[in-house]
Order: sequence, then C-alpha cells, then structure tokens
Amino acid sequence: MKHFAFFVIFICVACLASTVACGKGKVTKETIVSQENKRTYYLFIPEKLSTSKPLPLIVLLHGSNRNGLSLVDKWKDLADKEEIVLVAPDAKESSHWATPSDGPDFLRDLVEEIKLKYPINARRVYVGGGVTLT
Repeated sequence: MKHFAFFVIFICVACLASTVACGKGKVTKETIVSQENKRTYYLFIPEKLSTSKPLPLIVLLHGSNRNGLSLVDKWKDLADKEEIVLVAPDAKESSHWATPSDGPDFLRDLVEEIKLKYPINARRVYVGGGVTLT
C-alpha cells in the first residue's frame, strides 16, 4: 500500500510539473495584486519551457494609449524562438505610466510573481519598451 501511495503522489507531482507550462506558446491575460491594487498583465511562455533551464525574462512597458498586449504580440515569435519569457503589464492609468503606482515596487512585485511560477534566470531580467513617466 505504501508503494501505491508513493506512486500516486509521484504521478500527481509529475502532472503538476508538466502543467507549469500551462498556456505555453500563447499569450495569457493575468492579474496580480500589488500595493493593494489589482493589476493586469499579459504573459507569454515559450513552447519549449524547461523546468531544468531557467529562462530570461523581459518586462515590456507599453507606450501611451496602449496596453501590454500590444507589445507581447510583437515580441512573441522571437521570444518563442529564443526561449524568453515575456511579461507586459498595463499601466494603472489606462493612458500612461505614472509614479509611484507604476514604479519600482510594482515592477518588483510583478517580476517576483513570475519567478515564483516559472523557471526564470534572476540574472537575466530585462525591462524595455516605449515609456514616458509622469
């Protein structure tokens, strides 16, 4: 009976590990609570996600009057080919980025959330995009 219980646990863990990549190869719309605010972001996980090889993460910040999806859609093919995780949050104010609500605390919370869910190389986290802070 012990062996059977061990086998069932092993199968459950294996299934859970394989679902880490849920949504692989496509863009998903996710939410996070940061600084007591519910925030939306778009996430792209490459098709070849491996739990044994941490991947780089690029945080994409959209331009004025855009959203995160507008950047992820442009980068997802390259990210899939190069095995890069993309995350693109929406600014709190729909038309532009502003501090402190969109500042370093929010971006840190977002990166930490992604690192908890996926194998991210903490030394290869990058931020880019078309941004004007007000």
